[in-house]
Amino acid sequence: MSVTVKRLPAFYGACPQVEVEFDLGDRFVDLVRGEADIAVRVGQPGGSELKREHLFLGGMLPLCTPEFAKTHGLDETTRDLTGIPLFRYSPTSGDPAIVGWAELLERHGIRREDPAPPNRVAGTRAALSGHGLVLCGLVSSFAELRSGRLVAPLGPRLYTKYSFPYALVWSAGRSLTPAMRSFRGWILREREVFLREASELVGVELN
Repeated sequence: MSVTVKRLPAFYGACPQVEVEFDLGDRFVDLVRGEADIAVRVGQPGGSELKREHLFLGGMLPLCTPEFAKTHGLDETTRDLTGIPLFRYSPTSGDPAIVGWAELLERHGIRREDPAPPNRVAGTRAALSGHGLVLCGLVSSFAELRSGRLVAPLGPRLYTKYSFPYALVWSAGRSLTPAMRSFRGWILREREVFLREASELVGVELN
């Protein structure tokens, strides 16, 4: 989770006695077999072999650079995206709440007289390049939103909350070690900071 990674220096400062080794890849890590102590995952709750603690529900929203929004006159009153280059990212969680542009525009009554926008896979980098309006995940784009490098010109109405939550998970067959308790306590505190800041940025109460 990129938000967690960018906040890691704070954890090292708060818990200097804890040595942390992170695996940031997409491969499945078997917590029951001890391949890792604890993990942050997105998805449906698993079986009884894992304990999990809810962190928050992520979401996605259309983002672009402030310059792109100004050039194309995009704001919260926009009801027509004809001629606006649209991109979306390609999430891997399989969350049924994640939709494409066509469904999102229909849901919110926004016109687009161009042919249906192609499913052009992109993400935060495409938004930062100023090439178009991009459906981005909030977690992956949070730092750029907070810095002002990206904006959500259409406002909170197009924010789409995921149905699969982020959760902290570990093996049900083991007790939390002091190091694991330290990490759990830290990430829960950081969760509260993130939810407060993200809710203010997006204009939606997140949980």
